[in-house]
Amino acid sequence: MINTISLSKENSVAKGGEKIIYFHPKDNNKLIKVINPDYIKFMKDNRSLTYRLRRLTHYWFFSNMIIEHIASREENIEKKHYLQQIIGFEDTDMGLGVVVEAIKNKDGSLGHTLGDIIKDKRFNDVHQKALDDFISWMQVTHIIIRDLWLDNLVWHEQGQYFVLVDGIGGRYLPTLRSYWRQYNLRGNRKRGEKLRQRVKRYQAQ
Repeated sequence: MINTISLSKENSVAKGGEKIIYFHPKDNNKLIKVINPDYIKFMKDNRSLTYRLRRLTHYWFFSNMIIEHIASREENIEKKHYLQQIIGFEDTDMGLGVVVEAIKNKDGSLGHTLGDIIKDKRFNDVHQKALDDFISWMQVTHIIIRDLWLDNLVWHEQGQYFVLVDGIGGRYLPTLRSYWRQYNLRGNRKRGEKLRQRVKRYQAQ
């Protein structure tokens, strides 16, 4: 018998248009990511019939993310600590949940995003060096990074580096990035440079 974890009545850690994140009820060093029910409804109401008939359509975030984690190991990509690690899966009352590591501060609280650090005027030379190292890594890795924003990067206080917690994997329909490594590298490099500029603009506000 499969034990189903009840999440729907719990307070979420974070909520976006596509996913909702909760602490794992049995281990607060883990998080559970589930698909936002509002997004599932949107997909059913607004996508084409062909798209809606595709198998497990609204799970494309998870499937593409998992593919990249497999690729990181199969292709022996270095510095995997820059990716939030997948621990496993849980059945929940909100559908399948992907269990990931919780990035925490030394005091046990959840790690701060790059955006929060800049907003609170705490961004310093250590953060800048760590950000430069992350961007250097992503500009030579073959991992597909779909979205790269200030809130996608979380500070690992103990390790002194940033972790990409979202936006990993291609879009719901295959693109050239899925088949052409050099094209994907170019995409990652562009995203890295855009992130640098975004940080500078945000700091200037």
